[in-house]
Amino acid sequence: MKNFIEYISLYTQLVEKPFSYARLIQDLPLKNGEDNSLSHLNEEEIEPLLHRVANTAGLKATIKENSLENISLLELPVIAYTKDGFCLITQINDDITLLILDDQSTIEKKISKELFEKTFLNKIIVLKKRFIFSEAEDKNFGLGIKHWLFDTLKLSRKIYIDVILASLLINLFVLATPLFTMNVYDRVIPNNAIETLWVFAIG
Repeated sequence: MKNFIEYISLYTQLVEKPFSYARLIQDLPLKNGEDNSLSHLNEEEIEPLLHRVANTAGLKATIKENSLENISLLELPVIAYTKDGFCLITQINDDITLLILDDQSTIEKKISKELFEKTFLNKIIVLKKRFIFSEAEDKNFGLGIKHWLFDTLKLSRKIYIDVILASLLINLFVLATPLFTMNVYDRVIPNNAIETLWVFAIG
């Protein structure tokens, strides 16, 4: 019977962030470095190891007591407790799609809900990506804001500075264009002052 850590390793492969089984257990306090005891843990022994292993894989693990009909599709895939051990539920439609590990391979199996409920223990392990926010990211989420306006403006001050500078440059071009045109028509063309035109153009 495969243990829950092997199913966490399988989960990481499904979400394309693979962690090998050996990597997940390498920091666990195993007797003589053997993992045979992991298949015979009770609920109290599983939970602390579960959080430790999930943390190694960059995941957050939650054990939930749920009937099959109350499993959210947004939570899939989930590790399910069954009378035969564990399995990974990947889809719930009219039938249920399971991934089951045996000694040599991973077996995909579709069974009816009625048949699965005979072995399902109404308990699942939900795994989600664990997010770690830096101090800079925390600021972007509004943490530590004291004034609703000025502190919010400070968060985007670089953007405002760029916008103000761009506005000034655009307005300068808008003002310069008619002045240039007016001087060309008033002074350059009547006097055929080519040198003056070059000065205006360079300026």
